[in-house]
Amino acid sequence: MRFNIVMLLFAQLVMPVGFLANLAQTRTESQFELLLYTLVVVSYVVFIFITGRWDWFGYTLRFILLIFLCIVVFTTWNNASEQQWWSGIGQVNWVENVARLALFLTFAGLVGKASRGFRSPGNPIDVSFPLDNGTYYVAHGGSDAVINYHYTHTAQRFALDIVKLNKFGIRASAIYPKSLERYFIFNEPVLSPVEGRVLRSVDGLPDLTPPERDANAPAGNHVVIQPMGTEVYILLAHLKMGSVAVREGDHVHPGQILGRIGNSGNTTEPHLHIHCATIDGNDFTGGGTGIPLSFGGKFLKRNSIVSTRLDRTLP
Repeated sequence: MRFNIVMLLFAQLVMPVGFLANLAQTRTESQFELLLYTLVVVSYVVFIFITGRWDWFGYTLRFILLIFLCIVVFTTWNNASEQQWWSGIGQVNWVENVARLALFLTFAGLVGKASRGFRSPGNPIDVSFPLDNGTYYVAHGGSDAVINYHYTHTAQRFALDIVKLNKFGIRASAIYPKSLERYFIFNEPVLSPVEGRVLRSVDGLPDLTPPERDANAPAGNHVVIQPMGTEVYILLAHLKMGSVAVREGDHVHPGQILGRIGNSGNTTEPHLHIHCATIDGNDFTGGGTGIPLSFGGKFLKRNSIVSTRLDRTLP
């Protein structure tokens, strides 16, 4: 996990800052070469803006990064306003510029791929948001693997992993604390998103200390609901041991408490996992085909914010 954190820090903060600093100091032979490098920097920063896990370092940092990008691009091109557009074939560093073009096409392609995941590919089932005590952040969500690692799993392809943010836009009081209480979502009430019947209710599994995981019980303590009049199920997973408040066969209503956020099952830290899929036998954690969900008419994806105190959803 330490390696993953280092890579996240490098990709999300060190690289974009390095790109911007380098662009600000770049002196090219022509505006054409400067344009190629500018496109590399812009496409990478936009890619990180869209796909980065900003709950780790502060949600507002993503907008600060975008502001710095605009400032650097403006000042760089303002300084190069008198530069010639093309320096001549003999003076062009073709290896360097082909590499820049390749990087731009790669990052731009990833931006396009991630952007396609912003929309639901079909008609989603609209449900109530299952948390109601603050500002929540979608860590994984959307209809593409670039922004939702669940997407490659047939049943979970439209799953969401949700955490809670503090006023600084951070999910925990440290980068990766072992104490569960330091994650702001831990012990939060989980509410039923629909009216329906409880198909399964599991409790009694321990809350694990990060980064411990229980691969033998992936969903941990969880509740499965069949919405009224449908042949689909909704799974709410990784609940706190001893908190599950409903039993199999119970009829539940929107807003009814199902349990509390824990860290049980195959999870690296406290969060709410929710997904919807078609009913296919008795496998209510990985069975069936994934069905997209919307919340108050909004299809959520990575970096979406839901503020229940203000009763609004932000893109």
